[in-house]
Amino acid sequence: MVDGLFLPRPLSAVTSGDVNAKVVWGMYNRREGDYFMPPGLQGAETSGAPPFNNSEASFHMWLRDYLPTFTDGEIQALKRLYPAKGTTTDTLTYNYSFTRAS
Repeated sequence: MVDGLFLPRPLSAVTSGDVNAKVVWGMYNRREGDYFMPPGLQGAETSGAPPFNNSEASFHMWLRDYLPTFTDGEIQALKRLYPAKGTTTDTLTYNYSFTRAS
């Protein structure tokens, strides 16, 4: 995620003068987070252990567990960056917690 601090510019903006290496290789795995998400975030009915579903409350509970050192303000900032309904570069729109979290 380009955030202006850790990644100040998109990786596509890097030029040969920006990297101290002769050869650089990089890649990403689209939707890699899916492998680490509780499957319960996908459905309307609560499932899994611990139990999750596709609700805002369940998403918040998952965030708190996944990022235990985040302050309330940091959690709220994260929710603003990844709203309950939104778009991504590879998905036209999303409106459920599993895609939002992954």
